[in-house]
Amino acid sequence: MNKKPTPERETSVSERVRSQYTAAPFPPVSYFPVVSGPPQHRTWLYSFTEIYYHAFRKLRNPAGARLLDAGCGTGHGVHQIRHLAPGAEVHACDFSPSSLAIARQRIEALGGEPVTFHELDLLDLRKLPGKFDAIFCSGVVHHTADPVRALQELKSKLKPDGVLYLMLYSQFGRRPTMLMQRAIKMLSRNPKDQQEGLQVGRMLFDALPSTNPIATWEREKWSDNHRAHPEAFIDMYVNANEKNYSIREVYADLAAAGLQFVRFDKPQLWQLGARMNLPQELQARFQALPALGQYEVIEHLFPDRDQYMFMVTHAGKPPALPAWLVRGSLAGLEHRFTATRSTFIAEINPTTPQPGFSYWSGYFEVLTQLDTLTRDLLDRCDGKGSVADVIASWEKAHGPLVQGRGAEFIRMLEARGLVYLSEIATPPAAIIPLPVPAKPKAATGKPATRKAAKRPPEKPVKKPAKLKPSSRSARRKRR
Repeated sequence: MNKKPTPERETSVSERVRSQYTAAPFPPVSYFPVVSGPPQHRTWLYSFTEIYYHAFRKLRNPAGARLLDAGCGTGHGVHQIRHLAPGAEVHACDFSPSSLAIARQRIEALGGEPVTFHELDLLDLRKLPGKFDAIFCSGVVHHTADPVRALQELKSKLKPDGVLYLMLYSQFGRRPTMLMQRAIKMLSRNPKDQQEGLQVGRMLFDALPSTNPIATWEREKWSDNHRAHPEAFIDMYVNANEKNYSIREVYADLAAAGLQFVRFDKPQLWQLGARMNLPQELQARFQALPALGQYEVIEHLFPDRDQYMFMVTHAGKPPALPAWLVRGSLAGLEHRFTATRSTFIAEINPTTPQPGFSYWSGYFEVLTQLDTLTRDLLDRCDGKGSVADVIASWEKAHGPLVQGRGAEFIRMLEARGLVYLSEIATPPAAIIPLPVPAKPKAATGKPATRKAAKRPPEKPVKKPAKLKPSSRSARRKRR
């Protein structure tokens, strides 16, 4: 258990981290340039509609919601938040003035609704007026001197029914980074000199054999982006302060701050049955473990996630789950819910497609294979009628081939992140469609970048996951 830092240490760490990100704003403008118009990159983790549904299985219109990007860096995240939440009141804070200047330029280039910016340390978040329906804090807490206090500050600004999205570093997936960090410090004359660390680190990478595990990790996971962008290299390999977590430490810090874990951003990666076939005896033992114990087993067997991305809420206030989720089935409830295609759904063109199938990715980024019948069911999920209406029209179109399978299939599409299910009392038709990103135009004379997207995006590795309807019709930190 880490000792609570003294006020002097908190101030010292904050000043060193502020100095780093003021001199080397992150993410770098060279990687995420300021552009006019919509964001070049979209991720559902910066969509209020998506993360609220992900946490509570409820659809909410973003209009009127209060949203905060806590530790916004150069604005890559708040750029998306603003674009994806028409009608919302959006705020962003950071303690690096140079990073904020770029973030402001990014929002000005976006045009349209404003963002209110605050120059503020995360440890002083209580100074912000009011509370928020959703707070986005990606890659920030682990750079503070006191992560528990940082989480408490975030909690103090979260509404009772609000959702907090967090990204924290994992000590398991970041092992190559941690080893390189140690080597750089040991070979630097002044381990606190980040510019010297940058030079030493680059020399080390240049000298490493191409087969070296650290060199391979940087090349294959990050496309050598940290080597190409000095601000990103400093953020990754010579950072002024950071904490790398285990999942048990994540739970402990959340509990100490009065918060509770809700759901990972990619739940399929935290389901052992989706990643391996255990003998029946071991599967029974695994299922008998509490959720935290199951997550620990998974991260020990699959230490491949360098970041934990997840939703949290106030402790003691577990989300009220919809009836279909409690029962694990939509059967008998079809008239009470509507089904709407996710606004982040995308058709994928795989390298080795199978004839008669299409491939789709939802907000979980699971590649899902659908046959023509299930694809037609997905297309009918427009939120304009009940699930019962959708199933009836689908069965009428395809007859006995699909009889009695509609509720099961829609439940599977929801589990893959392809559709939302919503109570009829709050029909999805009330949700404002998210804007479709247009091809951006470079904004003359304006830099750019963001923090929450924490480092340049890794190369995605997507394994096709088949949905099989039946035997006759087969079914995706700143700081």
